[in-house]
Amino acid sequence: MLEHISSTSTSMVMTQTPPTRPLKMFHLEELEASGLSLPTIKESGCYSGKADEIERLLGYGAGPGLVIPYFTDDTNCYARVKLDNGGGDGKRYRSPKGSQNRLYLPPNLDRTVLTDPGTPIYVTEGEKKALKACQEGLPCMALGGVWSWRTKVVDGPTEPIPDLDRVVWGNRMVYVVFDSDVATNPEIQRAEVELAKELARRGATVLAIRLPAEANGQKVGLDDFLMHYSMEAFHALEHLPLAQPLKPIGEDIGVFLARTYEPAVPLVEGILFSDGSGWIGGEEKLGKTLYALEEALCLALGLSVCGKFEVRTPCRVLFIEEEDSPQRVQRRLRALLRGHGLDPDDSQVLKALSQNFRLAVWEKFSLDEEAAVARLETTLASFRPQVVYCDALRKVTLRDLNKADLASGLLKTLDELRREYGAVYRLVHHYRKSQTFRSGRGSQEISGSYVLGAWAENSLFFEPVGRKQGLVKVEVQTKDGPPQPPFRLVIESEGPSHDPTLIRLRAEELETGAKTEQLKEQVFQAVATLPKTAPISGKPGVTIKAITVALNRRSDKPIREALKTLEAEGRVQAVGTAAKQADLYEVCTGSLASPLGMPSVD
Repeated sequence: MLEHISSTSTSMVMTQTPPTRPLKMFHLEELEASGLSLPTIKESGCYSGKADEIERLLGYGAGPGLVIPYFTDDTNCYARVKLDNGGGDGKRYRSPKGSQNRLYLPPNLDRTVLTDPGTPIYVTEGEKKALKACQEGLPCMALGGVWSWRTKVVDGPTEPIPDLDRVVWGNRMVYVVFDSDVATNPEIQRAEVELAKELARRGATVLAIRLPAEANGQKVGLDDFLMHYSMEAFHALEHLPLAQPLKPIGEDIGVFLARTYEPAVPLVEGILFSDGSGWIGGEEKLGKTLYALEEALCLALGLSVCGKFEVRTPCRVLFIEEEDSPQRVQRRLRALLRGHGLDPDDSQVLKALSQNFRLAVWEKFSLDEEAAVARLETTLASFRPQVVYCDALRKVTLRDLNKADLASGLLKTLDELRREYGAVYRLVHHYRKSQTFRSGRGSQEISGSYVLGAWAENSLFFEPVGRKQGLVKVEVQTKDGPPQPPFRLVIESEGPSHDPTLIRLRAEELETGAKTEQLKEQVFQAVATLPKTAPISGKPGVTIKAITVALNRRSDKPIREALKTLEAEGRVQAVGTAAKQADLYEVCTGSLASPLGMPSVD
């Protein structure tokens, strides 16, 4: 309950000792109505101006009025006028023609306050309110209007007034005290917020003080409140935070170098580290999802991934599956566990998984929806996974990822979550469609904008080795780790292909078989691209000798074997003969765009 204090009229005292400059009685009474004492009125320098004086002051005729001088560094050359009679627009407060807005620093404000950030400052709208506040011991300055902290620049936009530079704002508490109607006027609220942002940019902490309106709804200004209520009541009013000072960029290099950070640790030896997200990417139907499930299980249970890559310490994982059905995911997880010699119904296995593995299947999760991201954040905060898998990216966003700004927005969401909660992300994603052989590294082939490839720090990229079913090469790309050789992924299963009882993933070195497949593809490309030789009979084509020279081979025997295999696959054919009965080869029609014929294991 605010303590009401009755005010005693000071008119008699004021009229006994009139101010130095002429001040008409009704002007004196107006200043008194704001609770100003005679010494304050004298110190303010306010006076009654005749019409001709006002015209000289403003630069245009406006009639008589109350002159309110601004005590500035340029010898008091600026003043505002409250006209006795408003103009056609009804406005009574006027400023000199062509002038910029100024900050009113009451003459009864101790000027040392301006350079002492340890002293709080109050900012209000209206000169009389600031005079009253300073009279009551509140260091206060005033704006001519709620937007008057900005001013028009010639042929340009508005900008903060230069007078703000007279105050040291850094490390200072600032209280904005606008009239009580700020609570219901959005435009005044916007001005308040923008002022707070500007002062925060200069280093101040800014709060708002809300004045209560009269019971009849009439607005109350700072002078009104201080006239009728105690200072204790004023200081008890609610303080609303508006803005905090902006933190500068950077820090002392010595401080940075002395700071202790948790070292990055390998989660999966040579494959995945604790400080970098990335892709499980590649062409379709090569086993990306199956590998992701294998890796997640091994992380949760502390098993070697694909029998090769060590997991030193079990950790928590979250797997978001939006592509495969719950039935397929369950079948695969049970079969993968059996592939590691574990019983998926064993209570101890289930207990370990319950502690470290959380699964979300077909929950309609979307990185585009604020509510879904909030649910993810809740899980990150409570479950604290170290790795989050998402299969597949195209299922959790409808954004056009070919557009850099939309792709960057999605990655920004993941990066913010990573900085806040520490988890790294493994996103299953596909390569862009291609009608020819790929020449770029895996990160350059990822479908979508270039920003997607640049984002990754720990990635695996799956590519077919030739066209033989089941041969898959996996490239490892890490940002800080030593280069890792590619490996061959072997998928073994028992039981029906649609319902395997056991699945085992093995990582092997690229062996002779893979090298043979690689040579076969090189021969195929040579037939497709080398200049053709004119035939003695049949059609033009590429000779074995030309292929052998182009591939820098000493013997043509491997070339002949590769051609024989390619013929059996229907990808090349002999179409003619050249001198000395040399066969001429060309690519079969449609081979460049023919399907890969890989097993459906994604």
